[in-house]
Amino acid sequence: MPITQISPHRVKPSEATMINSVWIDLKETPQEFVNNKQITYLWVLYDYSSRSQEHSQSEEKTVIVGIEEPWKYMDAFDKSVHPKLEEMKKHYEETKDFSNSLGLKDGMGGHPTLAAWFSSDGRATGSNGCAYIGGELYWDKKTWFLNNQSGRFGRAKGDHKLKKEQIEELLNEAKEIIEKAVNIEITVEVIMK
Repeated sequence: MPITQISPHRVKPSEATMINSVWIDLKETPQEFVNNKQITYLWVLYDYSSRSQEHSQSEEKTVIVGIEEPWKYMDAFDKSVHPKLEEMKKHYEETKDFSNSLGLKDGMGGHPTLAAWFSSDGRATGSNGCAYIGGELYWDKKTWFLNNQSGRFGRAKGDHKLKKEQIEELLNEAKEIIEKAVNIEITVEVIMK
């Protein structure tokens, strides 16, 4: 049975109203990736059919990379992006109090903001997005690591749980795309919890 893309089982309030402002498609715009070893990047593997109605017949997979709460890493971005990061921070702060009053933990810019779906008028939403798998890309002493550490797209538990071998296969597929796009060497790390 082929592995299919999944929707996140939950989308936090801030994630439903904004895509990740550091949203980088590593096949289309790899030059936007900043090789910053101090940042833990979020990533998802998906194909263009989930991205818009226009690409609905495609099965070309790509990796989208972003950063949760990117305003904490201003020096990692060109100054031209700073106003957008400030806008994102303001939006987060405005929704945080409301979310907290409902007992919801609400980070900003999580995996659903990377698996965005685009309508024909160009609007994006994280609530309709799908991905095969998602996780973290991070530097640890001597190498980059790619794992499936994602509460919504990690595929190690829940209704969409995959076998370890299937997760490893998807991680290796993402690894190949990332290595080719940004010229870094990556070690795959499967997390089954």
